Amino acid sequence: MIRDNPTPTYLFDLGVSGIAVDMPGCPMFYLGYGTRPGLLAEGPGKDGVSSLLYRLITDRMMAAMDGLGIPEGALSGFAGPDSAGIQARVLPQQVVPAVRIIADQVRTADYDDAEFQMSRRDYLQDVVSEEFVVGRRARQSLLAQLYGGRGRLARPWNGTYETVAELTLSDVVRCHTAGRRRGRMVLVGDLGEARVLQHVPELLKDLCPVDREESFAPSPEQAVVSPEYGIEVIDRPNSGMVKVCVAAVAPAAGDDDSLVAELLAAAVGGSPSSPLNRVLRDQEGVAYSPSVTYESGARHGFFLIDALVPKEKTRIALTSIFRMLTELADEGVTAARLGVLKASYAATWPALHQTPWAVGEWLLTGFHGERSRDPLGDKVRQIADLDLDRVNSVARRMFGVEGVAVALEGARDEIERQLAS
Repeated sequence: MIRDNPTPTYLFDLGVSGIAVDMPGCPMFYLGYGTRPGLLAEGPGKDGVSSLLYRLITDRMMAAMDGLGIPEGALSGFAGPDSAGIQARVLPQQVVPAVRIIADQVRTADYDDAEFQMSRRDYLQDVVSEEFVVGRRARQSLLAQLYGGRGRLARPWNGTYETVAELTLSDVVRCHTAGRRRGRMVLVGDLGEARVLQHVPELLKDLCPVDREESFAPSPEQAVVSPEYGIEVIDRPNSGMVKVCVAAVAPAAGDDDSLVAELLAAAVGGSPSSPLNRVLRDQEGVAYSPSVTYESGARHGFFLIDALVPKEKTRIALTSIFRMLTELADEGVTAARLGVLKASYAATWPALHQTPWAVGEWLLTGFHGERSRDPLGDKVRQIADLDLDRVNSVARRMFGVEGVAVALEGARDEIERQLAS
C-alpha cells in the first residue's frame, strides 16, 4: 500500500521506449518487458508460436534468476492477442541484474533442440488441459464470428494441439527475431532509492529503441457487424450444463469510446444487484454466477456475457439475456445508474492500482502510448466527464440485435431441443 505518495510520478524521456514510475517508499519493484512478435511471425498454421516462445524464455529466466534469490513465483511470462513479454517482482538490489538477465535472454535466440522440445512438451500439456475448460471453445467460436473468420483474433492465437505440435525450433527463432527491436520497458518502484535509471535504460536501448514506440499501437483489426451471426453449438456430449456465451463488437482500447464500453460492462453485470445477476440468478434462477467482461487491446474489443446454466434452462437463459440487452439498447442507462457507476469507479479504480505490480501490469498490457503524467487519475476524470447521451449512443451501437453473436457449449441434442421448443 502506498501511503506517502498516492500520486506516482510518471517518467517518459528515458532514452528507451517505455515508462518508469517513481513510487517512493515501496520495498519492491515491478519490472516488465513487452513486445509484439506475434504480429509479424504468426499466421495460419503458426498459432501459438509467441506463447511457446515466451514459455521457452521464461523457463530459461527462472533458472538464471534463481541465482539472484528471485523465487519462481516472482517471474511470469505472458502472450496475448496484442503482445507478449516478461514480468517480475524484485527487490531494489535485484533490479539491475534482473534487467541484465532479461536483456541477455531477449537479445539472443541460441536455443537448442532439447530445451525447445521440453518447453513444447510442457506447453502442449497446457493446451490439452485448456480443452477441458468449459467455455473455451465457445469463446473462440464467438471471436471467429465477430471477426468474420479472418485475422489473428478469429483463430486460436494461443494455439491448438495440432498447430503447436507442428511448430519447429526455426519457427520460434523467427518469432523471437521479429520482436527483438520492438520492445517496451515498464519499471515501477522507488527509483530514487535504487538509482536504477542510471543503469537500466542503457541495458535495454537496443531492444526498446525510442523510434519504435509506434509499433506498440497497431491499427485495429476490423470486426464485422453482421445480422447473420446465428447461434453456434459446440458439442460436449452427456454434459448436464450448458455454457451460454453472448458477445458483441466493442471499441478497441485506443478508441475514444473504450471507457464507455468498460462502464457499460459494469452497468450490465458489475455487481450482485446488476441487471444480469438480477435477471438470471434472482428472477429466473438459472445461473449462480453469470459474468460480464469487456476485453480490449490495441487491435480489438469485444463485450462478453457468459453463464453456466442447467441444460434444461438454456432457452430461458438465452431469452433473458437478449431481452436485457434489447432493453439496454432501446432504453439506455438511467442518469441515476450512471451516477452510481461513476462514483464506484472514482472510489475503486485508484485503490486497485496502489502497488508496483498493479500499476506496472496495467501499463505494460493495457496502456497504449499516451504520455500522461497521471494516467490513472486521467481515467477516473474521463469517466466522470462521460455524458448520458454518449453512453446510451454506444449502448445502442453495441447491443442492437444485429451486433450480437451466440455460442452454446454443451450436449448438442438437448441444446437443439431447447432451441426448437
